[in-house]
Amino acid sequence: MGVCADEGRLYAEFFGTSTGTELKAHEDAVMKVFYELARPRIIREAQVDVLAALSLTLLAYQRPQGDEPGESDESSELDAFYAVVGAVLEDAQQRLAFRAQAFVRGEIGGYRMSADDAAAAVQWIRSLDQGDPVDHWEYPPVQRLRWLVTHISGCVDTEVQRGLTDEALAACKQSIATHGARTVRDCMRGDSDAEQLAHLFVTCTITAADQAAEPDQTSLSDYN
Repeated sequence: MGVCADEGRLYAEFFGTSTGTELKAHEDAVMKVFYELARPRIIREAQVDVLAALSLTLLAYQRPQGDEPGESDESSELDAFYAVVGAVLEDAQQRLAFRAQAFVRGEIGGYRMSADDAAAAVQWIRSLDQGDPVDHWEYPPVQRLRWLVTHISGCVDTEVQRGLTDEALAACKQSIATHGARTVRDCMRGDSDAEQLAHLFVTCTITAADQAAEPDQTSLSDYN
């Protein structure tokens, strides 16, 4: 952005205008190089948080609403910049949506309880049943759902964000109702209240998942 603006001011100083065809061609060439360098990096990036941060940064540099290309000398200086920012932003948002879906499949839907997680879940649900909760414990897919929703918030179109959130929430609830409940029930096999506690696990954890589906800017730490 600074490069385009500086070039425009220098051109205007020497030639009395900042809208010359030579200047536009030069700025287009500069921004083309930038795009050719940026796009492969975006396509290779796999981390949701990195893509989300990039998308937020690019959104801050979009063309101001109501500012049309070529409308004024000042805006013309940045036409090439705004055009490339728009293209890079589109690439970043598409890649973010793709990686978010992969995260849902692998980290939420594909989660399998470790022995430690299963033991912690049983301890937690028994303490709830007895009315004396232990230190807060949360089903890992719920943690990952919250992490994902918080990171993608405001980074993509509202419709896309809602779709990704719904997909992640559905995968989380499916994990709770099938894998989570089955694992908890198996850990309490032989106990007379195993079925009741498994049902309590599902109810409490699904409630937590619904809450996690709402963006929370205080939850930007890693989900691990």
